[in-house]
Amino acid sequence: MLAYAHHPSRVYGRQVLFEALARLRTRVPHLGLAMFGVETASGAAREDARRAGVDDLVEDLGELPHLEAMAVMEHASAFVRPTLADGDALTVREALALGTPCVASDVSTRPEGTIVFRGGDPADLAAKLLEAFSGPRRVVRGPDAAEFLLGLYGSLVGDAPRPVERAELTL
Repeated sequence: MLAYAHHPSRVYGRQVLFEALARLRTRVPHLGLAMFGVETASGAAREDARRAGVDDLVEDLGELPHLEAMAVMEHASAFVRPTLADGDALTVREALALGTPCVASDVSTRPEGTIVFRGGDPADLAAKLLEAFSGPRRVVRGPDAAEFLLGLYGSLVGDAPRPVERAELTL
């Protein structure tokens, strides 16, 4: 099962994803897509899936509370972010932190551990999804939050952050 955070904007790459699923359906038994987010049941989303011939593969979960969306991502074989334009996507970082392989377009800088495909290319997305399915699940840890915040605050006020011992961070 793939997990996908949907948004109705074409920039989110829904059509690219559906075309990639159509390419994979004969190669991946029991393929499915858990789609959650804004307007998943919209006529446009359903019509795009039908046109691509994958409407039977798409499970519409609707808008989910954050913890439920994270549970879907955690139990998925991979999380996919097929955007045509993007910034730093929190869902990509969350999937990686959960140990879920993440496949995302190359339209933005992606965190270490992300499997990147050529934005707008359903054939490359399909190939990278196959790679994600066959690879190991591993948790990708981000920087230490306290160290990161100290560095950020220091850069804002112009001071270099001093090293902080963990004992100093306890309340």
